[in-house]
Amino acid sequence: MTLEQLRSFIKIAEMESFSMAANAVHLSQPSVSCQIIALEKELGTKLFDRLGKRIVLTKAGEILLQHAGIMVESEKKARLAINDILGIRKGEIKLGSSNIPGAYILLPFIQRFCKENPCVKIFSSIGDTLSIAQEVIDGGLDLGVIGSKINEDQLLYFDFIEDVMALALNASHPLAQKTSISLEEFLALPFIIREEGSGSRKAIEDELNKKGIRLNELNIVFQLGNTEAIKQGIKAGLGAAVISLCAILDEVKFGLMRHVAVEGLSFKRKFYIILHKTRSAFPLVEYFKGFLLENRQGL
Repeated sequence: MTLEQLRSFIKIAEMESFSMAANAVHLSQPSVSCQIIALEKELGTKLFDRLGKRIVLTKAGEILLQHAGIMVESEKKARLAINDILGIRKGEIKLGSSNIPGAYILLPFIQRFCKENPCVKIFSSIGDTLSIAQEVIDGGLDLGVIGSKINEDQLLYFDFIEDVMALALNASHPLAQKTSISLEEFLALPFIIREEGSGSRKAIEDELNKKGIRLNELNIVFQLGNTEAIKQGIKAGLGAAVISLCAILDEVKFGLMRHVAVEGLSFKRKFYIILHKTRSAFPLVEYFKGFLLENRQGL
């Protein structure tokens, strides 16, 4: 069996479609079909069954899939390790990050890294902290940058950057003229919050817990799925939100929002670089992680 056959086999198993898999591996559908026929002939068994329009793995196919990913991954590791010895930095990095680092922090790092390493491609995706952590665990991402620790059994955490959060208000709100407000005023505000699984939501919850306040004691009027939506909600006068200061710099500059302190509360958190604890990272991924840590003060 060849690595090309195994790559096609893995894509068909993932997509349950010969035509979609062919597009993914940049081959014609007949070529992919021939690869699978040759693979089945060599192994002496069928690898796929058709159930109506669906294509599903046979028992033999399920067993092969367990090993095929390891073989393809090993080939990739071998190439990258040899490139590393030769001083060649070439390859792809799959990076995932939560909303704030993905939208407001990491872009200058990626821009500089790619300028210094033009043969490296970084594919970046944004999600909530929980989903990014799970993708690193599952192997869909090489590394991630998230805003809270949620699974220390399977992940390695490296301190990256401290994030300062503050209560953001529409500039026309009466309390926006103050530099700080009381805890009672804070609890009475209509509040916009991120969804469960968000690092910023967890940071807010942790700080409130220190004061014996539960999250459901806030006057929550909206739960939104990303920082930009929350910003639009604040600008529309729907409510207030605790949000990273780096996310509202422009809004504050142009007088659309104000941020105020809350007496007795300090909303701070760390962003962490995460890697899988037991799965060895590629040399290129380790190099990128080192680049982020070395340059975190300068960007």
